Amino acid sequence: MTAARFDKDWFLHILTQEVDFYRTLHLLIGRQREWLRSNADVRICDLFTEIDQIKSRIEQSESSLIEVRQSAPAEFASWVKTPEAKASLDQITALVVGSQEIVTECIAHARARRAEYRRELDQMGHGRRLLAIMAPQEDGPLYLDARP
Repeated sequence: MTAARFDKDWFLHILTQEVDFYRTLHLLIGRQREWLRSNADVRICDLFTEIDQIKSRIEQSESSLIEVRQSAPAEFASWVKTPEAKASLDQITALVVGSQEIVTECIAHARARRAEYRRELDQMGHGRRLLAIMAPQEDGPLYLDARP
């Protein structure tokens, strides 16, 4: 990429795209919270796919902004101070902070569900052991009570 590509308008365009992305991410995280609350296990599997896509998109955002900053450091410093850039950065910051709160709530809920699943699996394992003890041996002798 050439240095000429990085101008103020292009930088503001990137920031606008980032605001849109983080707004969409915030909505997705809210949807994740609802799916966790509703115990929609099938939906939770879909979430893991979406989370992987989000990770790569965030890495892409970081690399594009780093590229702009490294290619034109002086201009980047002045562009960040413009009212348009500040407004976009404030929006991104607010969305990230709000999303972090929801993510913290989701993590707590997911950990509670994991503990519940583990408890249920332990109970099932205990039930299987009891069933194995109480079941008649297939190979052993069978005694019939001949009393009337």
